[in-house]
Amino acid sequence: SSGINAEWPLRPGNFGIMSFMTAAVVLLHAGANLCNTYYDFEYKVDTKENGVDRGIVDGYVTKEQALNGFWLLFTFAMMFFGSGVALARQAHVIPYFLFFQGLFIAVTYSTVLKFKHKAMGEVIVYFAFGPFIGLFIFSTLTKGSFSMLPIFLTSPLGILATSIILANNIRDSGQDLKAGVKTLANQMGVKSSLDFYSLLLLLPYFQVAGCALLYQLNSLLYVLLLAPVSLYWAAKPHRSTNPNMLTELFPDTLFHYHLFAVSYLAAGYCTFV
Repeated sequence: SSGINAEWPLRPGNFGIMSFMTAAVVLLHAGANLCNTYYDFEYKVDTKENGVDRGIVDGYVTKEQALNGFWLLFTFAMMFFGSGVALARQAHVIPYFLFFQGLFIAVTYSTVLKFKHKAMGEVIVYFAFGPFIGLFIFSTLTKGSFSMLPIFLTSPLGILATSIILANNIRDSGQDLKAGVKTLANQMGVKSSLDFYSLLLLLPYFQVAGCALLYQLNSLLYVLLLAPVSLYWAAKPHRSTNPNMLTELFPDTLFHYHLFAVSYLAAGYCTFV
């Protein structure tokens, strides 16, 4: 939003459109997660003995509930998307392309094309949780306009979302191999994966600084105050002697993502005042 406001001032009505589109994106991602849970159980990636996603395995939901659930979430996502388009009163190719491309990826990530099984999960997550979301909402609010600004602004979040799935795959590396799932982590090996993981935690700061200077969004530079915290987390896996380090990597990374996202949001909000 702050990036859009920097070049295209927002009208009050646009916040309603943004709310519908944000809800559509959240529901789409929730459906993708539940779809992944269903097919991981179906393809025996998650079992009672070694399953990480325990939803179906431990009986919190049945297979049928998960199947119906993700299609219901996808349906509501399309309804919110349609409402946002109707409120915008003007249809454009870019929002439609990005939304239905996101729906296609959500459905095929764990089945059909099986991106997850072909060491492409990190690439898909980067685009889905970063540039595609930014450009989707931007193009909706600006009546089909295209700009590199929302791509630059959301890229740091996409990179940190990628660090989450990489941490997850590093932890599950052995289990995924047994299940016949190729991930970046089990193809690179633990050491190289941890090196890449550390790079992902630090790279967003260079992007934020470059974007702030290029587009004169100086308030974004406040995020750099968080860099020492990220540097600590980036170094932690390499110096830890804790045998449970790989298990703790995922929740640590998830917390780091939310800490960065809240700080980034606060810094972006400062562009309005």
